[in-house]
Amino acid sequence: MMNKKILLTMAAVAGAFLISCTVKNPVVAAPAAHTYPTAGVIIDLDEKSDLVTFSTGSGLLYSFYGINDYAEGDIVAAIMDDNGTPDSVLDDKIASVRYAGWAGLFEEICDN
Repeated sequence: MMNKKILLTMAAVAGAFLISCTVKNPVVAAPAAHTYPTAGVIIDLDEKSDLVTFSTGSGLLYSFYGINDYAEGDIVAAIMDDNGTPDSVLDDKIASVRYAGWAGLFEEICDN
């Protein structure tokens, strides 16, 4: 009977210890990354490094690799990843980018 009491007491102490460790050191989940759309105008093509740089309406510059058939003045639509920091765009990454026309297209539409 005495051995059962000691065993139960030890089990209770061990359980309390494990619970206290869990409460003191909670697991913190990393913030979830979110995506958002943006668009910009291509302002530079570096053929040597195959780098395309575009500027958004707010003046932020982003670059991606793959000149393909892009030209300066082309418009690109991009899906951006906020990199888990929704309050800052300075560390955002390009998730995907697509050709969306050229600036002259808007002039043609407006002239008609």
